[in-house]
Amino acid sequence: MSIVKKTEYQKSQKEVQELSLCFCSMLLRRGIRLLATESGSKTTWDPLHSLELNHPSLVLLEKCNSRNQLKQILATIMRVNLIGDTFPMSRLILFSAVTYPENLDTAKLLFLHFTPNPNVFVYNTMISAVSSSKKECFALFHSMIRHSVSPDRQTFLSLMKASSLLSEVKQIHCHIIVSGCLSFGNYLWNSLAKLYMELGSLVFAEKVFDIMPEPDVSSFNTMIAGYAKKGFGLEALKLYYKMVGAGIEPDEYAVLALLVCCGQLSDIRLGKAVHGWIERRMPGSSSNLILRNALLDMYFNCKESGLAKRAFDTMKKKDMLSWNTMVG
Repeated sequence: MSIVKKTEYQKSQKEVQELSLCFCSMLLRRGIRLLATESGSKTTWDPLHSLELNHPSLVLLEKCNSRNQLKQILATIMRVNLIGDTFPMSRLILFSAVTYPENLDTAKLLFLHFTPNPNVFVYNTMISAVSSSKKECFALFHSMIRHSVSPDRQTFLSLMKASSLLSEVKQIHCHIIVSGCLSFGNYLWNSLAKLYMELGSLVFAEKVFDIMPEPDVSSFNTMIAGYAKKGFGLEALKLYYKMVGAGIEPDEYAVLALLVCCGQLSDIRLGKAVHGWIERRMPGSSSNLILRNALLDMYFNCKESGLAKRAFDTMKKKDMLSWNTMVG
């Protein structure tokens, strides 16, 4: 560790220690109990009787822009006996961990020592904030499960973001099913299928797609693009026909994947049909560089340089890729 980084780290650790001591000192002076009593009672939060959502102590957070100001707000919240209540702590943790990520160490301190009953919102905030650390993400998730806090869609989306191994994604997949999250909507399932595709597991991506009650255009796009990227052009075409048969209108992403498939299979007949569909159903596509370059690439892969030249001449805009495709 360099001298500069070491100094910054020591400074940060010192601030955390000072903040912790400040908390402990104030809590002892005021006699605030953060944890459940031996009889099992818990700190509760009722904004209708205790504090409105626009309480000045919390509204101050919206205007806070420095670490020192955050410490002052924390002190104020302690003075009004709010430290430890789930709702104000969730606001503090959200601000510390997300709004100003440089205060993440403060958020961790608040979460570990001053939030005895974290709810799903608090857990989601922390998991999202530490998404760059796979170990911390899954440790928080396991803590969540141990404390019988039910995960929601955002929990699993944040875990997917931190995952890079197939075994981790399978673990998330199992928890989604066990948690009864089938009703969370297609966005969660589309994200899971896409992640399986990116990790090269077409079989599990297909399983996710097959259990979707009503796959939407994004669901089909994810699968078609995944097949095309992996070189399974025929499977992508079959799924495209299934998509059209289900009455789902293809969008730009589906058409792009379809053009890739036509090039892979050297299917000029279908490629020309897709080109015609683009001209009829996608007005303004002549200015869409991504789509037009995909057309050029498809025609060259089908050994139709004449048609590629014709498509090139009709392009309103051309970039380096357009010229390279024609030259190369």
